Amino acid sequence: MLNIPEQLTREVNSKALGIRQYYARYKGCLEAQQVLDKMVGAGTWPGKRPTAITIIELFASKSTWFTYVVPAFSDINNFPLLKEWLENEVGCPTDTEVWGKRKANYTFADLKVEKGRRGNGEKGKNKRDSVDKGEGPSQLAKNSKKSHKKKAK
Repeated sequence: MLNIPEQLTREVNSKALGIRQYYARYKGCLEAQQVLDKMVGAGTWPGKRPTAITIIELFASKSTWFTYVVPAFSDINNFPLLKEWLENEVGCPTDTEVWGKRKANYTFADLKVEKGRRGNGEKGKNKRDSVDKGEGPSQLAKNSKKSHKKKAK
């Protein structure tokens, strides 16, 4: 009734998931909760409304959800380049453009480090433009440090 794709549920092996898959689950959970809200509001949900935890546990364990998933993705809109990479659609930034390297699998720890490196968010700036001009992630970090030092003077 909530049209949750099976590949987003806990029924699919969760041991080898990377952050892209967890992001897809995060989005799927939010969408399922919105569908549920609409159905309950319209009076088309049969029976008692499931709790938010019941919906969350279709996608991940409660501890994983609140320890890793929510902290990783609740502010992702502040990081447009990372969000675009997580969405993994045609034309999205490459691993090298976002992370400065290629890995088989990226983790919540990798995302936390990258978000920290990018500061409080990209605030609408397209960091991909800088990467396209030949500045890698390490150069972006150096440039942001230089501009911070200039402002402090």
